[in-house]
Amino acid sequence: MKSENSSFLPHFLTEEVYVIDNSSNDNKNQQSTIENVSIEKLKTELNKTPEHLTYSGLNQKEILVLINYPDGILANDRELLFKILAAINLTENDIALINLAINNTEQQASLLAKLPCQKVISFGTACSSLFPEDTPNYQISSINNRTILKSHSIHDIAADTEKKKLLWAQLQKAFKS
Repeated sequence: MKSENSSFLPHFLTEEVYVIDNSSNDNKNQQSTIENVSIEKLKTELNKTPEHLTYSGLNQKEILVLINYPDGILANDRELLFKILAAINLTENDIALINLAINNTEQQASLLAKLPCQKVISFGTACSSLFPEDTPNYQISSINNRTILKSHSIHDIAADTEKKKLLWAQLQKAFKS
């Protein structure tokens, strides 16, 4: 498993970690080599260039939902996000929920390009590989045959009724059945 955000490791791994090397399989010596690995070495391994995006959801309807939470999405924000998605008849199976803060690599553009996508909903992100930075909030745009809807962060939307109304109006247009 590779991940860009390794800040969770000290909280998750409280005991010593060992790597068992079974690569030397000569018939005479079947002993495994055990190496004590430090948290720093694990961070180094996890921070290598990823070969894939880390996201949740199955992306069955080819809809990317972009967020930006360096420490992971807050429970209240996640709850609001899925209420918003449910209001337009989407579930986690329908989307690919991508935290750009975790997937922030030089290869981000090429990795995002590999992911099937017809629509993008961006919550408080700047993703120049999918849309220009000057893409206006709360206006449906069509860029590279993709429908793009950019808005403020979920946290900001939760605190501002006017932003909720603007988002809802555009979501209804983008996802009318």
